Amino acid sequence: MAAAQYIVDCLAGRETDPADEKALAGLTEPSCLEQLLLLAHGHGLLQLLIAHLTARGVVLPEHWRAVLREEWVNSLALTSQLEAILGQFARDKINCIPLKGPILAEELYGDVTLRPSCDIDLLLMPAHLNDAEATLLQEGFVVTGCPDTYHRQYEREGTYVELHFALVPPPFLRLDPRGLWLRAQRTRFHNVPIRQLSREDSLLYLSLHTFKHGYSKFIWVVDLARILDSLENCPLPAVVEHARAEGLESVLLLSCELAHQILGAPLTPEMKAALEHRPDLAREAAGIASTLLDGPPKTGISVESWGLSVALQDGLLRRWRYRLRYLAPTREDHRWAEKRGIPSMLLPVLRPFRLVGKYGFAQAARIVFPSSLRTFGRKEILREEDENGQHHSASGGKSETSSALSR
Repeated sequence: MAAAQYIVDCLAGRETDPADEKALAGLTEPSCLEQLLLLAHGHGLLQLLIAHLTARGVVLPEHWRAVLREEWVNSLALTSQLEAILGQFARDKINCIPLKGPILAEELYGDVTLRPSCDIDLLLMPAHLNDAEATLLQEGFVVTGCPDTYHRQYEREGTYVELHFALVPPPFLRLDPRGLWLRAQRTRFHNVPIRQLSREDSLLYLSLHTFKHGYSKFIWVVDLARILDSLENCPLPAVVEHARAEGLESVLLLSCELAHQILGAPLTPEMKAALEHRPDLAREAAGIASTLLDGPPKTGISVESWGLSVALQDGLLRRWRYRLRYLAPTREDHRWAEKRGIPSMLLPVLRPFRLVGKYGFAQAARIVFPSSLRTFGRKEILREEDENGQHHSASGGKSETSSALSR
């Protein structure tokens, strides 16, 4: 796909040659330009791509200029809301760590409008959760959805806030929250005092977040590439060792290898050394890259992520731990049993049968007992309901990978 290849070349900062200029001329034909912008918009890349196109004299259709203005206004409005919430939390002596959103956009891209965000995510110490909720309710937010095992959700006039007391749903891979707080750095965001994830924890968290959602959205890979670029001047020799201690070494290496293959992001010497012993991760990254820009992203938590999670674990004990997490009854299972008057004590027995009924025996077995790493990006994507009952799904450098993206 020419549009996909052009997006990759733009974001990788590759110099354009005369052949590329001809390709750009073809892509700026109305129908082709529409496809290019739609693909970029779906993957969170619209602002970055348009900045590249306008610098080359491409004139945007009016409806895309309107979309651009709307995204710009939304980004500034969300930033203003974030500043107000952080300021109120600071006055109430509530410690929090903002995740992703405008702060990440400003840190990695130098402009809060260049990376779109749809909500505000804040990590809190569990002891501060009730105080934070009281502050939000006092400010006019209302609770939305059902509380779960890792976050609570709130909304006010279209602004959504998530208060996290864990980074991801507990059944998935996780980072130790106590260590996060110990390593967090004190800084300021627009004159508001905040705490910020350390650089190594940011890299691990974004790797985990991208993995959890099945590597389905390109902007997340660009985030990883930007952080890796910054490590050239500020290396983190212990990041692989830290990831290994957290049980996240394979997730970190796979995510960073993907950013390296597609965008040429630099890897630290420790990552290169570790990847030399894991050629399976390079093959897995190539498979993901080959389908990443095939079409609009299918965001959410992929059921296939469970199989990959198991396969990535080192050691029999870790693999069985993740199998048991997947086979544990979910909130969805409990709602299903309640509607049918089935005692909840039977759910551990019924959960495997429900999975087989939903996905078929062969697919359920491959998820729980994967034989090895598979070409994740090429596998059929399944749908699963998360613990809030909302549907989620997910799909699914070097010159070879770039060529694959253009097919």
